[in-house]
Amino acid sequence: MDRERNYREDLKIDPDALDVEWVRQPELYLYYSELLAQAKHEVDKKKEELDIEKAEADSRLRNSYEKKPPEGQIANDVLQEEKVREAYKEYCDAKLNMDLMFAAVNAFNQRKEALENLVRLANAGYFASPSGGSRDLAEQIRKRSQQSVESVAEKRKSSTGSKRRTRRRAPK
Repeated sequence: MDRERNYREDLKIDPDALDVEWVRQPELYLYYSELLAQAKHEVDKKKEELDIEKAEADSRLRNSYEKKPPEGQIANDVLQEEKVREAYKEYCDAKLNMDLMFAAVNAFNQRKEALENLVRLANAGYFASPSGGSRDLAEQIRKRSQQSVESVAEKRKSSTGSKRRTRRRAPK
């Protein structure tokens, strides 16, 4: 499977081609559902690897002590082992990927609902203009998206400026 697809692009709906979008919807939903299943499988594998690393480190550490230390110390020492920390990082990365795939699948559920509502609006004549022609909905969506992107960029720019000002203040 091509994991390089951009789900943000796949989520976009061309309101002038609702029939095409409806044909694509099940294929896209299946594609991202399969990615989610693969991500879940990867999380399970990484969790098992983490548990194995913890068990091996626990055994190794217990055999290395001269006196039996408290259980809390053993548990802390296990977590400080490099292999355990690396396995935990890989597990967290796999879990993040799974969470992102879960969000993508949920977004495709939202896409389906959006398609249903767009079809209802089209059937009700919502997109017809009073003069008998039709609106250019695709152009309106493009403009609205661009405004949203510009708004987010402006908010980031202004919040970055305020953070810089607070860093320059001398500590009390």
